[in-house]
Amino acid sequence: MTNTKPWWQSRTVWAAAVSLLAGLFHLAGLDLDASLQDELVTLVTACAEIAAGITAFIGRLKADARIGWRRA
Repeated sequence: MTNTKPWWQSRTVWAAAVSLLAGLFHLAGLDLDASLQDELVTLVTACAEIAAGITAFIGRLKADARIGWRRA
């Protein structure tokens, strides 16, 4: 594995988080089946991607330097 990505873009990280939450819910008496867990992972991943896009867009709007192809 040579490529890297931010932790929040990792589906595995979000699946682990949902799995941990499912375990906690189970202890509290609420059961999340496997298909619901998969849907939650997809939802959380999509929300993280949207949040990253909004953050990048706002960052670009607030930037005080232009984007260019040549060295400054």
